[in-house]
Amino acid sequence: MTVRHFLIRPVPAYGKYTTQSVETYIKRHASKFRVDEIAEDPIIEQVIREAINIAQNGQRSNLRKAIFASVTGKESLDHFATRMINDWHMGKQPSDTSKKSITAQLALAREVAAPLAKAKNQRGADTGFWKKINEKLKALHGKHGVVQGRSSPGWHEWEEDVIHKDIEIYGNSRAGASSLGIDDEDGYDMMYNTLGDDLEADPLLE
Repeated sequence: MTVRHFLIRPVPAYGKYTTQSVETYIKRHASKFRVDEIAEDPIIEQVIREAINIAQNGQRSNLRKAIFASVTGKESLDHFATRMINDWHMGKQPSDTSKKSITAQLALAREVAAPLAKAKNQRGADTGFWKKINEKLKALHGKHGVVQGRSSPGWHEWEEDVIHKDIEIYGNSRAGASSLGIDDEDGYDMMYNTLGDDLEADPLLE
Protein backbone atom coordinates (compact mmCIF):
# COMPACT_ATOMS: atom_id res chain seq x y z
CA MET A 1 0.00 0.00 0.00
CA THR A 2 1.09 3.53 -0.61
CA VAL A 3 3.46 5.11 1.88
CA ARG A 4 4.94 7.65 -0.53
CA HIS A 5 2.47 10.33 0.51
CA PHE A 6 3.52 10.13 4.15
CA LEU A 7 7.23 9.96 3.30
CA ILE A 8 7.33 13.42 1.73
CA ARG A 9 5.13 15.02 4.38
CA PRO A 10 6.86 16.90 7.22
CA VAL A 11 7.50 14.33 9.95
CA PRO A 12 9.43 14.18 13.26
CA ALA A 13 11.24 11.01 12.10
CA TYR A 14 11.33 8.40 9.37
CA GLY A 15 10.84 4.70 9.99
CA LYS A 16 8.53 3.66 12.81
CA TYR A 17 6.74 7.03 12.75
CA THR A 18 5.83 6.61 9.08
CA THR A 19 4.53 3.09 9.69
CA GLN A 20 2.36 4.35 12.55
CA SER A 21 1.05 7.24 10.42
CA VAL A 22 0.03 4.97 7.55
CA GLU A 23 -1.47 2.38 9.90
CA THR A 24 -3.47 5.03 11.76
CA TYR A 25 -4.77 6.42 8.48
CA ILE A 26 -5.79 2.97 7.25
CA LYS A 27 -7.65 2.28 10.50
CA ARG A 28 -9.47 5.59 10.13
CA HIS A 29 -10.59 4.59 6.63
CA ALA A 30 -10.83 0.85 7.25
CA SER A 31 -14.01 0.36 5.24
CA LYS A 32 -12.55 2.01 2.15
CA PHE A 33 -9.46 -0.16 2.46
CA ARG A 34 -11.75 -3.16 3.02
CA VAL A 35 -10.10 -4.06 6.30
CA ASP A 36 -12.93 -3.40 8.74
CA GLU A 37 -11.64 -6.22 10.94
CA ILE A 38 -8.34 -4.44 11.66
CA ALA A 39 -9.64 -2.95 14.92
CA GLU A 40 -10.69 -6.36 16.24
CA ASP A 41 -8.25 -8.83 14.72
CA PRO A 42 -4.60 -8.52 15.88
CA ILE A 43 -3.46 -10.91 13.13
CA ILE A 44 -4.86 -8.66 10.39
CA GLU A 45 -3.34 -5.67 12.14
CA GLN A 46 0.08 -7.34 12.19
CA VAL A 47 -0.14 -8.39 8.53
CA ILE A 48 -0.98 -4.83 7.50
CA ARG A 49 1.84 -3.43 9.63
CA GLU A 50 4.33 -5.80 8.02
CA ALA A 51 3.06 -4.87 4.55
CA ILE A 52 3.53 -1.18 5.38
CA ASN A 53 7.08 -1.82 6.58
CA ILE A 54 7.96 -3.72 3.41
CA ALA A 55 6.50 -0.96 1.24
CA GLN A 56 8.25 1.71 3.26
CA ASN A 57 11.66 0.08 2.86
CA GLY A 58 11.33 0.13 -0.91
CA GLN A 59 9.88 3.61 -1.11
CA ARG A 60 12.44 5.08 1.29
CA SER A 61 15.15 3.71 -0.99
CA ASN A 62 13.44 5.37 -3.95
CA LEU A 63 13.14 8.64 -2.04
CA ARG A 64 16.78 8.65 -1.01
CA LYS A 65 17.88 7.95 -4.59
CA ALA A 66 15.70 10.79 -5.86
CA ILE A 67 17.13 13.17 -3.24
CA PHE A 68 20.72 12.17 -4.03
CA ALA A 69 20.08 12.51 -7.78
CA SER A 70 18.60 15.98 -7.30
CA VAL A 71 21.76 17.06 -5.49
CA THR A 72 24.30 15.52 -7.85
CA GLY A 73 22.29 16.77 -10.83
CA LYS A 74 22.12 20.27 -9.31
CA GLU A 75 18.34 20.40 -9.64
CA SER A 76 16.79 23.48 -8.06
CA LEU A 77 14.63 22.96 -4.98
CA ASP A 78 11.48 24.45 -6.50
CA HIS A 79 11.76 22.13 -9.51
CA PHE A 80 12.49 19.09 -7.35
CA ALA A 81 9.74 19.81 -4.81
CA THR A 82 7.14 20.34 -7.53
CA ARG A 83 8.16 17.10 -9.22
CA MET A 84 8.04 15.11 -5.99
CA ILE A 85 4.69 16.56 -4.93
CA ASN A 86 3.20 15.76 -8.32
CA ASP A 87 4.53 12.19 -8.18
CA TRP A 88 4.19 11.34 -4.49
CA HIS A 89 1.48 13.48 -2.91
CA MET A 90 -1.92 11.78 -2.88
CA GLY A 91 -5.35 13.33 -3.06
CA LYS A 92 -5.74 17.04 -3.76
CA GLN A 93 -2.76 19.29 -4.31
CA PRO A 94 -1.40 20.49 -0.95
CA SER A 95 -2.21 23.96 0.31
CA ASP A 96 0.47 26.64 -0.07
CA THR A 97 1.33 26.25 3.62
CA SER A 98 1.68 22.48 3.32
CA LYS A 99 3.66 22.79 0.11
CA LYS A 100 6.13 25.09 1.84
CA SER A 101 6.55 22.62 4.72
CA ILE A 102 7.13 19.76 2.27
CA THR A 103 9.64 21.91 0.37
CA ALA A 104 11.47 22.69 3.62
CA GLN A 105 11.55 18.98 4.53
CA LEU A 106 13.06 18.19 1.12
CA ALA A 107 15.56 21.04 1.52
CA LEU A 108 16.69 19.52 4.81
CA ALA A 109 17.01 16.13 3.13
CA ARG A 110 19.15 17.67 0.38
CA GLU A 111 21.33 19.41 2.97
CA VAL A 112 21.98 16.05 4.62
CA ALA A 113 22.45 14.29 1.28
CA ALA A 114 24.94 16.73 -0.27
CA PRO A 115 28.13 15.44 1.44
CA LEU A 116 26.93 11.82 1.43
CA ALA A 117 26.16 11.81 -2.29
CA LYS A 118 29.83 12.54 -3.03
CA ALA A 119 31.04 9.44 -1.20
CA LYS A 120 31.65 6.20 -3.06
CA ASN A 121 29.69 3.39 -1.43
CA GLN A 122 29.40 -0.24 -2.38
CA ARG A 123 26.09 -1.10 -3.99
CA GLY A 124 23.53 -1.73 -1.27
CA ALA A 125 25.72 -0.25 1.48
CA ASP A 126 24.18 2.01 4.11
CA THR A 127 24.87 5.64 3.20
CA GLY A 128 23.99 6.83 6.69
CA PHE A 129 21.39 9.19 5.24
CA TRP A 130 18.36 8.12 7.27
CA LYS A 131 20.27 8.10 10.55
CA LYS A 132 21.62 11.60 9.96
CA ILE A 133 18.32 13.13 8.88
CA ASN A 134 16.51 11.57 11.85
CA GLU A 135 19.13 13.07 14.16
CA LYS A 136 18.53 16.51 12.63
CA LEU A 137 14.76 16.11 12.84
CA LYS A 138 14.98 15.07 16.48
CA ALA A 139 17.00 18.19 17.29
CA LEU A 140 14.62 20.45 15.35
CA HIS A 141 11.53 19.04 17.05
CA GLY A 142 13.24 19.30 20.40
CA LYS A 143 13.78 22.99 19.69
CA HIS A 144 10.52 23.97 17.97
CA GLY A 145 8.11 21.33 19.28
CA VAL A 146 5.95 18.71 17.58
CA VAL A 147 2.92 20.61 16.33
CA GLN A 148 0.39 19.91 13.57
CA GLY A 149 1.40 21.74 10.42
CA ARG A 150 4.56 23.16 12.01
CA SER A 151 2.50 26.25 12.75
CA SER A 152 4.73 27.97 15.31
CA PRO A 153 6.87 31.06 14.52
CA GLY A 154 10.01 29.02 15.16
CA TRP A 155 9.08 26.48 12.53
CA HIS A 156 8.15 29.20 10.03
CA GLU A 157 11.52 30.86 10.53
CA TRP A 158 13.33 27.54 10.10
CA GLU A 159 11.44 26.77 6.88
CA GLU A 160 12.38 30.13 5.42
CA ASP A 161 16.01 29.63 6.40
CA VAL A 162 16.49 26.08 5.11
CA ILE A 163 14.77 26.89 1.80
CA HIS A 164 16.86 30.05 1.35
CA LYS A 165 20.10 28.13 1.98
CA ASP A 166 19.17 25.60 -0.70
CA ILE A 167 18.35 28.33 -3.22
CA GLU A 168 21.73 29.96 -2.58
CA ILE A 169 23.43 26.71 -3.61
CA TYR A 170 21.23 25.40 -6.43
CA GLY A 171 19.33 28.45 -7.65
CA ASN A 172 15.75 28.47 -8.91
CA SER A 173 13.78 26.92 -11.78
CA ARG A 174 16.51 24.54 -12.89
CA ALA A 175 15.91 20.95 -13.94
CA GLY A 176 18.39 18.30 -12.91
CA ALA A 177 21.10 16.89 -15.14
CA SER A 178 19.21 13.61 -15.25
CA SER A 179 15.72 12.46 -14.42
CA LEU A 180 15.46 9.51 -12.06
CA GLY A 181 12.59 7.13 -12.64
CA ILE A 182 10.87 5.92 -9.50
CA ASP A 183 9.85 2.28 -9.33
CA ASP A 184 6.31 1.88 -8.06
CA GLU A 185 4.37 -1.34 -8.14
CA ASP A 186 1.74 0.10 -5.86
CA GLY A 187 -1.84 -0.65 -6.80
CA TYR A 188 -3.46 1.57 -4.21
CA ASP A 189 -2.77 5.04 -5.61
CA MET A 190 -6.28 5.43 -7.01
CA MET A 191 -7.70 4.46 -3.63
CA TYR A 192 -5.76 7.24 -1.95
CA ASN A 193 -7.09 9.70 -4.51
CA THR A 194 -10.64 8.82 -3.49
CA LEU A 195 -10.11 9.15 0.26
CA GLY A 196 -10.88 12.10 2.49
CA ASP A 197 -9.43 15.58 2.69
CA ASP A 198 -7.53 14.65 5.87
CA LEU A 199 -4.50 13.66 3.80
CA GLU A 200 -3.23 17.17 4.57
CA ALA A 201 -2.84 16.36 8.27
CA ASP A 202 -0.48 14.16 10.25
CA PRO A 203 -2.71 11.32 11.58
CA LEU A 204 -0.61 11.00 14.74
CA LEU A 205 -1.02 14.65 15.74
CA GLU A 206 -4.80 14.84 15.52
